Amino acid sequence: MTEKKSTKGKASTKLSADTAAPKASTKASTKASTKPQPANKKKSVGFWIGITTGAIAVGLVGGVWIYGTYVFPSIQSANLDEKNVKACNLFYDGLKADKTDLKDAMQKVLVKVDDAIELYDPTYSDQDPHFGKVYEAMLRIADVGISGLSFPELAAENFNAEIQRTEEICYAVLQEDRAKKLKEESNTN
Repeated sequence: MTEKKSTKGKASTKLSADTAAPKASTKASTKASTKPQPANKKKSVGFWIGITTGAIAVGLVGGVWIYGTYVFPSIQSANLDEKNVKACNLFYDGLKADKTDLKDAMQKVLVKVDDAIELYDPTYSDQDPHFGKVYEAMLRIADVGISGLSFPELAAENFNAEIQRTEEICYAVLQEDRAKKLKEESNTN
């Protein structure tokens, strides 16, 4: 019998502990339910300012990238074509000028070549690597011509070779320009 009593006592204490635990949990749940649950919070003004600023920044960076990748190169190409035609015309003007001797001929061509180089690079900074073939040809003539002004008889062969090379380039540029003008005229009619 004593065994049963001891079992009963243990069971009864166990039972009372089990009943006490649900009472504690119901008290906690009632306290939690009495706390007001926050409704869906509205986003703060700072949040929206941050989102707007980020969207504007992304839009500006994208706009600059698109301009630099697509728009500016096409503008620069159109300007380069115009400069090539003007530079070639200046070069031919230098070749057609009246000359008295070799040094005078070199000097007149160099003056016109210098004017042509100035079309591309007015500050002589040589910072744009995309000036093209005509610009490079004008620079080669200027280099050979300036070194040959002291001794024109020694530099005449190199100077003439550069002039012939530049004439070939300019001939192609001017033919392309003429074809473009004819095409534009035929499209307008």
